[in-house]
Amino acid sequence: MGYTIKSDIVVPNGYVYQQSALQPGFHQIHMHSTGNPTASVQNERDYLAGHYNAANYTHLVGITNGAVDIRQVMNTNGGAWDVGGDWNWETYAAIEFSEGSIKSQADFNKAYPAYIWLARYLAKQAGITYTIDNLNTIGIKSHNYASATGHGSDHVDPIPFLAKWGVSRDKFNRDLVNGVGNDTIVAPVVTPTSNTSSTSKPATNSSAIQQFKNAGNHFTNTKTFKVDKIAKVNGIWQMINYALAGGKDADWTNNGIPLDIVDNVTRGMAPTQVGDVMKFSRGYDNGTIDKYDTATNGVGIVFGKYGIIWFNADAFIKL
Repeated sequence: MGYTIKSDIVVPNGYVYQQSALQPGFHQIHMHSTGNPTASVQNERDYLAGHYNAANYTHLVGITNGAVDIRQVMNTNGGAWDVGGDWNWETYAAIEFSEGSIKSQADFNKAYPAYIWLARYLAKQAGITYTIDNLNTIGIKSHNYASATGHGSDHVDPIPFLAKWGVSRDKFNRDLVNGVGNDTIVAPVVTPTSNTSSTSKPATNSSAIQQFKNAGNHFTNTKTFKVDKIAKVNGIWQMINYALAGGKDADWTNNGIPLDIVDNVTRGMAPTQVGDVMKFSRGYDNGTIDKYDTATNGVGIVFGKYGIIWFNADAFIKL
């Protein structure tokens, strides 16, 4: 059995890999369904083209004009913002079953074997074992399982969608391990579409807080910022940058950045002064967001013994 995979890339090559500063080694195939009961494969593709900065995936499977339609919309082997947790960084490929393209049992019966075939094909391509939803990092994982084990959001796809059309979770698991019918894994025919060289840009209405959440709450800060105020507070020398603090009414307890966790680019080891250029020290320049405050557009990060520091999300994401 073989299928045609249409190359319809709408996400820039290496987008998640670069944005999230990932390291090589992607060990999972993620199984999803879109959750939209009316959107076609083309609708889903078009939406992704304008919103890939909020969430993304590598493949779509569904029915178009009565035929199986498999689209590759993002390159594989680079992570994805698809499960909403730390397993984003394990994504070799993420497959969305286009729910809205399925109008009948006959449609489902055509598309489901292709969905399974694609998962197994991509797993073989990546050297990933045909295992489903277990605690080992390597394998095929449903979004449902990622969420249930703390590695994803609160989504339960594709399990309810598959059940609607007669595929139990046990059958789904067996099919991923064993294949469906004559499931010889052969190289697919890859056909470019007229949109392969898409220059689409994502919509810009995704908030900084939402973008952090989409990135599994991860942050990496490599850029510099200036010292606007400096003082010794609570026995610790601290600095404030007005932009990072969210304004000139910054509070030292909430917004003060200990000089112990930043490097002075301007003066090196000399005493820090107002106007100096700083950056976060190694070990403090990446990690995870610990708290969000949507009302103030704040992100809170616990820096060990220094406790939680609050930053303006819009300014912090630019670092």
